[in-house]
Amino acid sequence: MNVGVTPLGTMSTFWRPKVTPALAAHAQRSTIVNLLPLEHEAALDLGELASTRRVVRVQFLMAKAVPPLVTTRKR
Repeated sequence: MNVGVTPLGTMSTFWRPKVTPALAAHAQRSTIVNLLPLEHEAALDLGELASTRRVVRVQFLMAKAVPPLVTTRKR
């Protein structure tokens, strides 16, 4: 999505005017939950979508060190 193609520009810029209206039409009165990575999110105009419906962005974070939930003992 972040690749530039002459004369189109980046792929996200090329697809944004096509993808945004398609998603808006499909989710007319629905909340949109955005699970996309930033590179793919760039193909949407979230500002335009948020003007007519609720848009929730979910971001997954990874902890630096996560203790194991289950410990096993070697016998």
